[in-house]
Amino acid sequence: MSPETKPVHPGPGPAPVARRVREVNRVYVKAFRRNAHVLQAVYQARDEDERLKAQWDEVADHFQSRVTRAITEWQKAGKAYADLDPRHTAHALTLMVERVVMAWSYEGVEYDAEVLIDTLDKVWIRSLGLTSAATPDTDPAVRPTAE
Repeated sequence: MSPETKPVHPGPGPAPVARRVREVNRVYVKAFRRNAHVLQAVYQARDEDERLKAQWDEVADHFQSRVTRAITEWQKAGKAYADLDPRHTAHALTLMVERVVMAWSYEGVEYDAEVLIDTLDKVWIRSLGLTSAATPDTDPAVRPTAE
């Protein structure tokens, strides 16, 4: 197993970074759901209003940059896979979350909130190599491996 593909959190249970990912995803999903109609209107209107589009892009860039910096720091600390491009990874993960929550919030796709949040968390945690994919309710010995 190369250092780039080896899980980097050796202990049982979620690492502090994984716990933070779970917290942020939960807050984001719940806030998006709470404000879905407003966000849908803004999302649609931004294509017609250059000022609104610029503001939307500024907010998106801010959050993308925060996640990119976090991934870079996690890599430096040996907590995330070193072979991931931080910017591309941040964009892939955050846009995945945004798109699935959009589909759930105003496109009629049905999801169970807890299953969705748990799934998003697992995708983030596993793809970054932060810790086991197990949640506190499951087997902490479950670990992603690459051989």
